[in-house]
Amino acid sequence: MAIMNTTYAKLFFTGLLAFVLNTSCSSDGNEIRNEEPQQIVDTHKFIALRNDGQLFEIGAESGKVTQSNKISGVVFNTIFNTLTTSTNTWWFYEQIYGPIQGFLYIKNRDEASSKRIPIELPEAVYGPSAGVISLDWYEDGQTLIGVVKDNIEAAHGIYRLIEINIETFEVTNYGEIEDLQVMQSTTLVDSNLYISSFSKANPEGFQFQVLNIIDKNLRTMNIPNTIAPPILLSHNTEENELFGFIRRADTNVIQAAYPIIFNPSLETYERLPLDIDISLINVFGKSYYDIKRKQHVALVATKEFYALLKHSVKTGKTTLIPLHDYGDLSSLINIIDVK
Repeated sequence: MAIMNTTYAKLFFTGLLAFVLNTSCSSDGNEIRNEEPQQIVDTHKFIALRNDGQLFEIGAESGKVTQSNKISGVVFNTIFNTLTTSTNTWWFYEQIYGPIQGFLYIKNRDEASSKRIPIELPEAVYGPSAGVISLDWYEDGQTLIGVVKDNIEAAHGIYRLIEINIETFEVTNYGEIEDLQVMQSTTLVDSNLYISSFSKANPEGFQFQVLNIIDKNLRTMNIPNTIAPPILLSHNTEENELFGFIRRADTNVIQAAYPIIFNPSLETYERLPLDIDISLINVFGKSYYDIKRKQHVALVATKEFYALLKHSVKTGKTTLIPLHDYGDLSSLINIIDVK
């Protein structure tokens, strides 16, 4: 029988603390919409994936949460930083224990069924309990770029850059990535893989790094006035900018954060104003970029409710949509698509 990944077990309980924030008000032009969901007609809905494969639809304007179908085969151990999408396909990875085996899940957006492909990581190459902890779709190469950890349960480990061929599902090892410990979030922009992680050299610190997947050059970026790098990353496909969240330094509340836009070229960020304090439901994985509507989307929490946070690239406005009927979501969930 599969057992729960201890990293995510801890995350589940810390996620419950997200509701102990104190609210604050301002008049910066951003919005908190709190209309009754039956009064709103949604033009589109976001798809959220829970760690056990259960899918939910979330009204983009109403915030109404509806349980959808379930991806067959998923047990409990979805690795959230492996959730990635190509034009028509979702991809993510789950690690099963007893015996250890990793699976790549593949789902076409327009089909109800999905595929479950075993991923072979030979012990002699990758380690005794190796697992994939990061995946990003590489558009130029039409392939999956990822990171494997030699012992997915251990606090420390050896990390290797890999590629998964989407036709044969063979894994290519591109060598070790040094100075990583706990990887929280990645996003691939062209050939640059942005990585938020703990530092192996400084276990109490954090690092924000960029790895060029072509020449394998790894560089650490300095972000002033922060206690940790941005996490829950996504990128605007039209501009050279990243969206994410930075932990707040002015509170002891676990997972309290604020949304930001990060400029990789200048290594600077802009804090996005909000009318209310928020915390993160899940601190592992990515946020979602809705290409059609040019907006970044993530699930967050306030003292009073779970919410859908949307940041419009076109208007610069950040909006919170309170969720309704969200009792089954849990803290192990992320947005994966829009319909």
